[in-house]
Amino acid sequence: TCESCPPDSYSSIGSTSITECLCKEPYIKLNDGSCALCPANSYRLDYYTCLLCPFFSKSKEGGYNISDCMCNPGYFGSNGKRCIQCPIGTYSPTINSVTSA
Repeated sequence: TCESCPPDSYSSIGSTSITECLCKEPYIKLNDGSCALCPANSYRLDYYTCLLCPFFSKSKEGGYNISDCMCNPGYFGSNGKRCIQCPIGTYSPTINSVTSA
């Protein structure tokens, strides 16, 4: 009989081993062969690795690219880039990707 690949993964026709099951995007492959989303405040670096978002930024669970990291309230900058504190006389009340203050 044919066995199913782990959840959130797939294999090519005629596969012979669980090691041939590949995780669907944006999932990463864990050491036990299962697939998982990167946790909140991180993004997928490659097929096996999640990295934390840059300082003063965050992402939702399943961040797939560094551009999914957005600046925290009180900061501004392009997604995935350095977040800078809002200057005196300005503010940013929400998570954002505003590129200037």
